[in-house]
This record gives sequence, structure tokens and C-alpha cells, in this order.
Amino acid sequence: MAIKNLTALGNYTGGISNATISGNVAYLAACENGLTLLDVSKPENPTVLSSLKTVGFVSDVSVFGNFAFVVNQNEGFKIVNVANANAPKLLGSFESSGSIQQLTLANNIAFVSDWENGLLLVDTANTSAPKLIVIANIPREKCGVIDRQQTRFCH
Repeated sequence: MAIKNLTALGNYTGGISNATISGNVAYLAACENGLTLLDVSKPENPTVLSSLKTVGFVSDVSVFGNFAFVVNQNEGFKIVNVANANAPKLLGSFESSGSIQQLTLANNIAFVSDWENGLLLVDTANTSAPKLIVIANIPREKCGVIDRQQTRFCH
């Protein structure tokens, strides 16, 4: 099925490596600029609500409830409270010796795709101090995290 006749309603001029939307807020993995939150309630005129500068290159962002998980490729990931989209607050971080590509979350467990180390399972129940549970040594070419109805896969 081909998608036809797409029309751009608005735009954002900053660098973006990935994005996700929850409600009327777009959460942008803004490369070297960290995390940027946009109000997209009027798609023809998205406006910046806030941003949170982080160290390194932000390659991915996932939002679960009031928390954004911000992947800094070579710095691990950050947990950010985004309950107030105008004032995101850094809560905690997890550092990896490898290069994190992406993550998904279930029951406070982050399933993290790490280029050098494989699949990491990280307990995030304490958002200020996430803790590594286990490293599953899966070859990097097979380790990308996919979320399908509460089942996590490496492909």
C-alpha cells in the first residue's frame, strides 16, 4: 500500500535523529542539542516548549508515562521527568561501556540495544539510580530492540 499526497503542515529547523509524540508534545532526540520538547497541538506551527542539554549525541528518545528515556549514543541513557513539558528535569542516568542504539521499557525494565555489549536489561524502578540486571551477549547485528505487545525481541 503506497502512501500518496502527503502535505507538510509545519516544520522544525533543528537537527533531529529521532522523535516520538505523546499527546500534543513531540519529544525530539536533537543530536548534539540534547532533548527538545515541542508543542504540536497546532501542527502548522510547532513551538518549542523546552529543551534539556545533555553530553554527547542524542540518537533516540522513548517516552513512557511521565518519563523520557534519552539515549546518548556513547554516554548511556538519561531518565528525564517530563510531567511538566515546560521544565523537564533530569532524574538519573545509566552509563554503558558500549554504544547504546535504542531502548524500550516494560515493568520498569529497560531493554537496551548496545552495539558492543548486546542486549542489556536495566532496572529503572529507582529513576535516580538505574541498575544493570544482566547483559545478554547477543551479536550486535542481531540486537535491535523491538516492542510488540509487551514482548521484546532482538532481530
